[in-house]
Amino acid sequence: MNNPIIEETRKQVRRYWTEDGLPDLYIGLGFLLYGLLSWWAARDDAAWLPFAQAFFLPAWIGLSILLLRRFKEHFTYPRTGYVTYARPPRGETTRRVFIAAFFAVLLALLVLWAALGNSTPAREKLFALFLPLVFAAVLVFVARQQSSWRYGFYALAAALSGVAAAMRLDALSRTGRTAVLSGVPVLLSLGAVMLLGGLWTMFRYLRRHPRPEGTA
Repeated sequence: MNNPIIEETRKQVRRYWTEDGLPDLYIGLGFLLYGLLSWWAARDDAAWLPFAQAFFLPAWIGLSILLLRRFKEHFTYPRTGYVTYARPPRGETTRRVFIAAFFAVLLALLVLWAALGNSTPAREKLFALFLPLVFAAVLVFVARQQSSWRYGFYALAAALSGVAAAMRLDALSRTGRTAVLSGVPVLLSLGAVMLLGGLWTMFRYLRRHPRPEGTA
């Protein structure tokens, strides 16, 4: 039986990474930029746009650790201290890898099914709905891990964006349908919500934890 005090301490350590709002801001900005890039690609046949899309995500993800650490060294650690995260148990690591692999395989199979099969309204609606639900599932997992209502709200926003896009799909132009199938609605809506949530969280954090006197 888990000790409730130890379990709550673990949750507090997990929440420490997101309680300043910086990850929300970084992820939200990334979603917005990639959503705008995908919307541009849906409207324009420029040959360089697919290469820009392919380059953007690895670069943004690769820079995340460096940039977030720099920001936290400036904003967070001088106020509430530095935390070193222990490596999770092997069983927990295996479970996370399995969940990530499951969603990756499921998404890849759906993409192949949509690309190789005949394009029908039902197929397009299912594809338009699936990607937001994947985002929502990942965010629900994060919300449960950190006991964060904020990430639960992000998950709800992702799911609702998918439902709304699927319901409006038949009324859209070909460009609009391409944008929906590229994930533009969920990227833009989730990006905007996470940016607003991150700003609110960051300002609240800075107000609650002023920088100690004598620190640069």
